[in-house]
Amino acid sequence: MSALARAQHLLDLDRPEQARTLVGEALAEDPDSVRAWLLLAQCHLGLHEPERGREAAGRALGLAPEVGASHQVYARTCTELGRHAEAVWHAREAVRLDPEDYVAHLWLADALLESRVPSLLPEAWCAANWAVELAPEETGPHGAVGVVAFAYKRWDVVVAASTHALRIDPTNAQALNNLAAARLRRGVLGGDPTRAAGELSAALAIDPGHKEARFNLDVIALQILGVVYWLSWVPWFVMFSLVMTEFAGERPELWPVRLVGGFLVAVLWAVLAGVLVRRTPRRVRPYLLRFPRRRWEFGALCAAAGIGVSFPVLAGLLPGPVAFTAVVVAVASILVSGLLRWTAVFALRRQGR
Repeated sequence: MSALARAQHLLDLDRPEQARTLVGEALAEDPDSVRAWLLLAQCHLGLHEPERGREAAGRALGLAPEVGASHQVYARTCTELGRHAEAVWHAREAVRLDPEDYVAHLWLADALLESRVPSLLPEAWCAANWAVELAPEETGPHGAVGVVAFAYKRWDVVVAASTHALRIDPTNAQALNNLAAARLRRGVLGGDPTRAAGELSAALAIDPGHKEARFNLDVIALQILGVVYWLSWVPWFVMFSLVMTEFAGERPELWPVRLVGGFLVAVLWAVLAGVLVRRTPRRVRPYLLRFPRRRWEFGALCAAAGIGVSFPVLAGLLPGPVAFTAVVVAVASILVSGLLRWTAVFALRRQGR
C-alpha cells in the first residue's frame, strides 16, 4: 500500500495528524502530486485549519484546474472559511467537470446551503436529489436531501430521507441528527424530545465532534428548563399565599400548614426530577449535567432556576419573617430565569442561523 493510500485510510479513520505526516513524506518525493495536495488539504480540514487547507487545495488547483476533485476540496475549504460565493463557484465547476460524480453534487448542495441565500435553495434541492439518482445506495445523498428538506421545513421529507439513510447505514451520525431534529418539531413523530435525545446521543457517540447534534441537545435542555420555569410558578404561588395569609393576617397557627406545604413542594420536585431522569437516555445525562458549563447564559439560567425551585421549599420550612424573604427571592429568581432562558434561546437561534 502506497503512502497516499495509507494516508487516505487514516483520514477515513479520523486520524488526520498521522495522515498529514505520510502526505508530507509523499510530497517530499513528488511535490507536483495533485492527489497528495488534495489529501493534505483534507488533513488540514480534519485538524480545523481551513486556511492552510485552502492553500493546499489551491496548489492542487494550480496543478490540475481541469480535475473536478481539485474544485471540490477547494470549495470545502472556502465554505469553512465563510467564503461562500467562491465556494459555490468552485462547487459548480466541480459538477461541470464531473457530472457523474455524486460527491460533486453533494458538495454543491452543501456549498449552496451554507451560503444561506434563499434563492439558491432550489438549486441545492436539485443537486441533492441528483446525487440520490447517481448513488441511491450511498447514505450521503439521502442525508443531503434531508438537510435541504430541513431548510424547506418539509419534515416528512426529512424523516423519510433520514430513515432511508439509516436503513443503509445505522451508524450515520448526520441522519440520526436530522431525524432527532425533526422529532423536536411539534407534531413530527409525536414530538418526543426524550427519544430525540437518545438519537442525538447516538450521533455523538459515533461522531463526538458533531456540532449540530450538540446544538440540538442544547435545544432539548432549554425545553426542559422551560417546563421547569412554568411549573415553578405553581409552588411559588401556593407558598406565597400561605406566607401572606400567615403573616399579613397575623395567624401564626398556620405555620404547620406552611410546613406541610413546603414538604409537599419538595416531594413534587423530587418526583418530577425522578421522572425526568428516568425518561432521559442514560448516555444523555452526562451531557445535560455539563450543560451549565457550556455557555454563561446556560450557567446563570440553571443557577436562577435552582434558586426559584428551592426557595419556595425553604419558605415552607423556615420560621418567621425569613420565610417571606425566601418567597421574594424565589419570585425574583423565577423572573430572572425566564429572562435568561429567552437570552439563551436567542443565542442559540443566532448560532443556528
